[in-house]
Amino acid sequence: MVTTQLSLDQYLRSSYRPDCDYVAGELEERNVGEKEHSAVQAFFVKWFAAHEEEYGLEAYPEIRIKISP
Repeated sequence: MVTTQLSLDQYLRSSYRPDCDYVAGELEERNVGEKEHSAVQAFFVKWFAAHEEEYGLEAYPEIRIKISP
């Protein structure tokens, strides 16, 4: 497997198909899960969405975050 170092700026300005994650300057295949996994996610998103106001939260099925500087 050939890997190419990529800057964070390059990653953020690009689109990838299939989708991928940026880890330590390299692109990694993104785990998109299976139907069973998706069903569990749907259950929790629906539950959290139904209780957004009650608990003061926001429900999102997916969100990307930066976990290091």
